[in-house]
Amino acid sequence: MPNVRHMRTTAEDIKSRWGTALQRKREATGKTQVQFAPRLGGDPQTVSRLERGQGSLESYVAAAQLLDVELVGEVGE
Repeated sequence: MPNVRHMRTTAEDIKSRWGTALQRKREATGKTQVQFAPRLGGDPQTVSRLERGQGSLESYVAAAQLLDVELVGEVGE
């Protein structure tokens, strides 16, 4: 049997993927970070941080609800 190496999925990996998904959806709606920020209740830097994977869980949930994006992910062992 081949040696299979399992990669650990970290919370940072998940947040990075969420950020990418949010950015794609925001761009697909034709909104800039400046236009989307007030809907999120923040400023453009807040949106930028989310899209780079540097937001809080609450921020991701709020942005996902506004953009109708489902956030999924599980931290591995």
